[in-house]
Amino acid sequence: MKWRIIHECDCDNGEPTQWACKLTENSQFVWIDKIGECAYGIINKASGDDYLYVAGSLQGAKRWVSKNLIKVL
Repeated sequence: MKWRIIHECDCDNGEPTQWACKLTENSQFVWIDKIGECAYGIINKASGDDYLYVAGSLQGAKRWVSKNLIKVL
């Protein structure tokens, strides 16, 4: 999985706050939003504005995606 930083969403000091990954060849994406100091929400188009899962770290969020979304698709 290749995660890409969405620099358009960086905070004022340049720190990344959003990452995206293409899950399938037909362009299904998943995003990770930094929603707090130690909170990263996972969202996709199907979930609308609701987070599928909130992890305590960026690595934890990426791990959750690889374990839970990849095998569904």
